Amino acid sequence: MAKIKDRRKNLKNDTQDFFDDDFEVIYEDDLDDLLKNSFIEDDDEPDDYYYDDEFDDDYDIDDDYDIDDDDYDNRRNNSKSSKRKDSKKSKKKHSLPNVVSPAAKAAKTGTRLIFKILNMILKAATLILIAGIICLLASTFGKNCSTYGNPLLITEEKNYILMAYLGTAGVLIFYEIITFFWVLMGRGKQGHNGQNQDTGRGLFSFLFIGVTSFLSYILYSMIPVSPEALEGLQGGLMVYGSLCQKLLPICIAGAISCLIRRFVIR
Repeated sequence: MAKIKDRRKNLKNDTQDFFDDDFEVIYEDDLDDLLKNSFIEDDDEPDDYYYDDEFDDDYDIDDDYDIDDDDYDNRRNNSKSSKRKDSKKSKKKHSLPNVVSPAAKAAKTGTRLIFKILNMILKAATLILIAGIICLLASTFGKNCSTYGNPLLITEEKNYILMAYLGTAGVLIFYEIITFFWVLMGRGKQGHNGQNQDTGRGLFSFLFIGVTSFLSYILYSMIPVSPEALEGLQGGLMVYGSLCQKLLPICIAGAISCLIRRFVIR
């Protein structure tokens, strides 16, 4: 140790001309610690390299694109898997046997068949009622025809009273005959489902016969008896009015059948 101290003194004396008072002398014992500290500082100091790393981390375009590509691939795979699941579900739904639809179709077909049968029955009833009115008018007017003369001698005798009487009966009976064939031949109109729908033909005929028969029963006496033709008209309306009590129930039943065919059974 004495040698080292002497050497230090000699060095101090030799170098005092070259260095000032602030010059620091490093001893051998502190050399290792100094070197270690210098290496540590060198590792922590390179700010330039540290700055470059931050720049690369923040602005690494390739890494960002790689992440976006991965996200896109994941989304694409997820969408494909969801589509596959949906397709499998739809296939399962289609593959399941539909038990309800055949029963519904059968019920619908049965309902249509029942409605058609009911429509045919009501239409037949309408025709029967119209035919009943025709027969009632013809028989009643025929029985009272002899009161006004002989129909075979109507032109020879120029019996205008009988002509007016038979003309009144003929108009009513002819109208009912036309109505009968109009209801019989009618097919109705085409509905929204493409099928023909009954429009309730014959309704106006029942309303007309019922109303005019009632009015004839009340107003026939207001018609004058001269000239002769008016007397025959009065006689015809009197006979027609006398049928009011028989015709009204028939007309009401016929009107109901027509309304059911038109609005209920379609």
